[in-house]
Amino acid sequence: MQKKILVVDDELLIAQGWKMCLELEGFVVDFVLGVKEAIKKIEEREYDLIITDLKMPELDGEVLLQYLQESKLPSKVIISSGHIGNDDHLEKYEFEKIVEKPFNIEHEIEAIKELLKD
Repeated sequence: MQKKILVVDDELLIAQGWKMCLELEGFVVDFVLGVKEAIKKIEEREYDLIITDLKMPELDGEVLLQYLQESKLPSKVIISSGHIGNDDHLEKYEFEKIVEKPFNIEHEIEAIKELLKD
């Protein structure tokens, strides 16, 4: 069964890049450009992994992290951001990894494959 991934990033090119690279590896990938759209997608479909940016104009990625934690969904989470800075405030959320932009996509794809293997 193919693993499903949701990418949440306000930068279209980054979201499309994740989608293209992950689909080449056999994953089913949706992407959205904001937190409101992400929550709608998550309510429609179950995802094995959610990759989310932190700093987005409409709603911050932390809102999505809080939503995921409160809803107790089984999705794994990777934070992908160019604005990590002091990440102590993120300790209250459950996530697998923080990927700081810019990143090596090949390295991250391998990490994702390892994270999602059965």
